[in-house]
Amino acid sequence: MEKKVFETLFIPVLEQISYELTDIKLANQNKKLLIQVFIDHANATGNDANGGITFDDCEKASSALGKCLDEEMPNLDGYLLEVSSPGMDRVLKKEKDFNRFAGSTVKIKLKKPLDGTKVFYGEILNCENGTLHLAGGLSFSLTDTEEIRLHYSDEEIFKKR
Repeated sequence: MEKKVFETLFIPVLEQISYELTDIKLANQNKKLLIQVFIDHANATGNDANGGITFDDCEKASSALGKCLDEEMPNLDGYLLEVSSPGMDRVLKKEKDFNRFAGSTVKIKLKKPLDGTKVFYGEILNCENGTLHLAGGLSFSLTDTEEIRLHYSDEEIFKKR
């Protein structure tokens, strides 16, 4: 199964209960399909996302997604469903995510090396028309990136506690 199939299935279910899909990972575990779903509050702003995702949020989303899978994919031969928050080092994919976290530092992994390296760090200025703009004049087309994650220094992590 492809990620896109699950994204298409899950997005409207999560929107109905006021959550947003931030990422999906698929893997095999003990001969079963492991579906890891990462959620945030719909229309969250700033770094704290309205207090963040709680255990109750994960339970509510898991119940709705499990019911959806059972109804829409009855022939899915066993699966494991995990629902969690995107975490501090969340993956950023959409333009609105980059703009929400403007001023934050990100770690960018490119699909192909640029000037001999595939990994860059920088502070988000903004993202528009599929191009991420970082402080210092660096810009990357989102289509050239493999993964972009928020990146916090140890000092920032301890400050957040």
